Amino acid sequence: MGEHLFSGWVGSRRKFLGYSAALSFLPAPLRQHWSAGPVSLPGLDAPSFSIPHLHPKYRAPGPLADILKKVNPDNDDYPVEKFAAGIQATLRKWTESLERSGPAGLDAIGQTLAGNFAGASLRPDDDRVIRIDKVLEIRNRRFPASRTLDRSAFLESLKETLSSYPALLKAQFHLAEVQIVTQEPPSLETIVRYELLGKSVGCYREQRSGIWKISWEGSSEGNLRITGWTGEGETQVRASAPVFQEITCKVLAGNPSYSAQLLPGANYWRTALDSACGMDVYGNNGIAAGDIDNDGFDDLYICQPSGLPNRLYRNRGDGCRSGAELPVAQDAMSRRRSRFGLSLGLN
Repeated sequence: MGEHLFSGWVGSRRKFLGYSAALSFLPAPLRQHWSAGPVSLPGLDAPSFSIPHLHPKYRAPGPLADILKKVNPDNDDYPVEKFAAGIQATLRKWTESLERSGPAGLDAIGQTLAGNFAGASLRPDDDRVIRIDKVLEIRNRRFPASRTLDRSAFLESLKETLSSYPALLKAQFHLAEVQIVTQEPPSLETIVRYELLGKSVGCYREQRSGIWKISWEGSSEGNLRITGWTGEGETQVRASAPVFQEITCKVLAGNPSYSAQLLPGANYWRTALDSACGMDVYGNNGIAAGDIDNDGFDDLYICQPSGLPNRLYRNRGDGCRSGAELPVAQDAMSRRRSRFGLSLGLN
């Protein structure tokens, strides 16, 4: 074919095969036209060279076409899903604004408050100490239930609540419940869980977690606006010093399997390993600590997802950093999620 069809060929065998493979997909009439006589082609490195690409059009939609239409909540038959998607998008905007600008980012919340908004004060009327020691102070706080504040007064109350944070490290809002009160115009009652974490005045960290009851109504533009807001309860934790320090990498980084197997995570291995391994989608495997060799140092036994060997990390007194690890190969296909250890005092 190369001698009859192509004249003045410039290119390697690899490039010739690539061009020939493309021609093999041409319809029969075009192949006959090309085979009628010699054809002069530019080299594959020439600017004018291009390999044709096929873009097939299927006569009938695929079997998943109707299901894929349901991916967008606006197209399904469950109105709660549609409203929930819109509210979650609003909550994400709150998170982005507050984490970026701190209390100054309240404009994102203010934009969602309706003109007829009525909210309850976020100044606690019941504040009880649950625990207090040298490091931690934990309080349970309750808020008024009467929605007596208009839009401006409520925003001032919320601003005052957040004023103890010079900066917010985390501001997370989770939609826990949605109830439709009326369909037209849409009226909703929701429960939103919130988590606020940041540096605070007079302490190392302050974290607040609680529940807000928020009422929504559809606007004439088709957007949801907040018409009511009440704080249900809150747990406030203040720490004068760090109470937890992440040292996993410092302890295990000297072991090759830590970076090769543990760090990628279950989501990576679910795509890399054959589905026959039966890897658990949740990846909630167990870990046990115990002195297996009676040297006075606790060793670690880590269960990995199915398809990967469980690992035994021996502590030589340096926190399992020395690379003294043992794969437990017989458990590579098991689905065990937990382990326990028992020291028998044997050398």
